Amino acid sequence: MASTSKTAVGSRAFVATPRNAPCAKKVQATHKATPKRGAVLRAVAEDTTEVDVDAAKGYIKTEDFPAMSNIESYAEDTSVGGSEQRILFVVPGGVGEALHFLPIIETVAKDLPNAALDIVAAPRACTTFELCPYVRNTHPFDVEGSPLSDEATDVLGILKGDYYTSVVSALPAGLNQAVYYWLASSTNLVGYVKDQKTGYALDAFAKFFFNAPVFPETGDVSTLGCSAYDKLLETLMPGYEKEAVKVGVPPAAATWAEGVCAELGLAAGQFVLAHGVPSDSAAAMSMAGDTAGSSLPLESWAEFAASSSMPVLFATPREDASAAVAEAIPGAKVVIANNPSKLAALVSAAGKVASANTAAVPLAGYLSTPAAAAFSSYETGVTFTSAYTNVTAVSGADATGKGLADALN
Repeated sequence: MASTSKTAVGSRAFVATPRNAPCAKKVQATHKATPKRGAVLRAVAEDTTEVDVDAAKGYIKTEDFPAMSNIESYAEDTSVGGSEQRILFVVPGGVGEALHFLPIIETVAKDLPNAALDIVAAPRACTTFELCPYVRNTHPFDVEGSPLSDEATDVLGILKGDYYTSVVSALPAGLNQAVYYWLASSTNLVGYVKDQKTGYALDAFAKFFFNAPVFPETGDVSTLGCSAYDKLLETLMPGYEKEAVKVGVPPAAATWAEGVCAELGLAAGQFVLAHGVPSDSAAAMSMAGDTAGSSLPLESWAEFAASSSMPVLFATPREDASAAVAEAIPGAKVVIANNPSKLAALVSAAGKVASANTAAVPLAGYLSTPAAAAFSSYETGVTFTSAYTNVTAVSGADATGKGLADALN
């Protein structure tokens, strides 16, 4: 029988089976003794059950695995052996919400450095994870849509084939979503769930599909800003504080930003990046939890450009927005940045950032670029900037172009 070794990860010991070990007559199957554990991702059960694989071949019985309910669970535990955690995160919302989720990934990755971390998110949100070095695969899928669509069936097949040891839902799951996750065949399901207060009456049954259900303060966690996933982290990693996020700018995007600056005559670190002009494009990357503060009027941006002590570069989501800026602000320097990588590259190259409540705010926070952001109210400003010491929130009567310029000058 192939030997096994124990690898210390965090404060737990995971039983590791060598990848190239010859097939053994017996395998050790680890499983949870009880579904209600504290550190859900880090817990490895103390119970083990000896399973005679040859005798069970073709007739594997689920009662051989007290904490398991299907054959995929057997394959998952014997092939992974606890040494390589496969964790799937279900992330709702768009780019802004995905950026708020990065500290959770960072914290889990630091404690479980050998874990394979995958993402299911909306197609545009998936592009955000190009900035995160810990993410292995992303599965584009509208997680807030119907779990009965053809696309949902296709994605479910992919998820079942990857044998995830844990599925973590950052989307408050109703009954439909909970059943969908359960069908993905993970033995460990943890995350936000709805109840009769935050969803429909039948959503109260969603918690029964979770090993560790977490009830958020609201059914729309995007309104919680920087703290949207704090309660989830408390369940995943009790006693842990969120890690400081350091995003990486993809080389192709960094080269693109250098070319833009050279073409427009802007020196790196010597200009202000302005983000948040009016647009109905999803590429505007506004925050879903604060639609009132997702942009500033062009008149305010013209006032900002006139008051800024540094040259201003406007980043827009598409051609029509660029044309509107050029018309309202003669001589303005404008560039289209329609994905998170390009926006991150510009934020990194800029000396300062001025923004409405868009993805530029967390990017400036993660990239340590001084920034000022305009919000619809003081409370909203605190909610969306509390995690970033280098971002100044401007609200109320000061949420104007001149107010932003004064905060940066």
